[in-house]
Amino acid sequence: MKPTPVDNEGHGTHTASTAAGRSVEGASLYGVAKGTVRGGVPSGRIAMYKVCGSVGCSDTNILAAFDDAIADGVDIISFSIGGPVRNFSKDILAIAKPVNGNSSEDPLNSGAGLLNPVDAVHPGLVYDISPKDYIRYLCFEGYNESALSLIHGTENSTNHYNCSKFKQGIGADGLNYPSMHLQLAVNATRISGVFLRTVTYVGHGAAVYKAQVTSPNKGVSIKVIPDVLIFTKARQKRSFNVMVKGTVTDPTSTSFLDDWWEPTIYTHNSFLEWVESSSNHRVRSPIVIYRPYN
Repeated sequence: MKPTPVDNEGHGTHTASTAAGRSVEGASLYGVAKGTVRGGVPSGRIAMYKVCGSVGCSDTNILAAFDDAIADGVDIISFSIGGPVRNFSKDILAIAKPVNGNSSEDPLNSGAGLLNPVDAVHPGLVYDISPKDYIRYLCFEGYNESALSLIHGTENSTNHYNCSKFKQGIGADGLNYPSMHLQLAVNATRISGVFLRTVTYVGHGAAVYKAQVTSPNKGVSIKVIPDVLIFTKARQKRSFNVMVKGTVTDPTSTSFLDDWWEPTIYTHNSFLEWVESSSNHRVRSPIVIYRPYN
């Protein structure tokens, strides 16, 4: 690290203002939430110790900064340094059993999408799924009979589940799930996948739904076939395909943060929305394309 106090990235400056920034009147975010802002203790005095450079943050610099701060009589130390979240599967000692593994949020979680509890019980369309669908999905993922028995138990008192008895899941993910996720190989440069989905109409009377796709990346093409679903009565099922094609565009940056956050990571987020012709219902499904780092 070069011996200079220059804050190249601005991280230390903005965290310092959070701790002890003076009061500023008339501040806003493009006119929103206008008012007076200040740091936690505007009257406080800050001693800053630079430990990061263009090649990252060394352990020796970090420990030396702690020693210097203590020697200088600093009362409170704010340690504002972080890095990427690594893949836990690469560190077997980090693997642990969750107490509750079904409550966390992520880009693929999708509920009713409504704040009004009355409207939430009338979603219009649902992606119905049964225990057998999950077995077909596990067979799609390559699970064998012994692994299935550990997850699902046995079919009855004597027989174990066997993938030969079930039609294997099809499509890019093999599951009739509201969200769609396509994981690419580490060195992939092309995007190609097909999601097969079936929705069940739970409304009243006849209805027509038209597909709308929102995708921020022009390099990714998302087509829905068919793009119109017609229902004449409740509980009717209609199937459709979502075809995803494109090219991976790597992010480019000269920031030293590239030493932490791998530039080979690629994430694309978009969504498919089925819109009822009467505009009473809009059923949204997130689409996530992800390429991990080495």
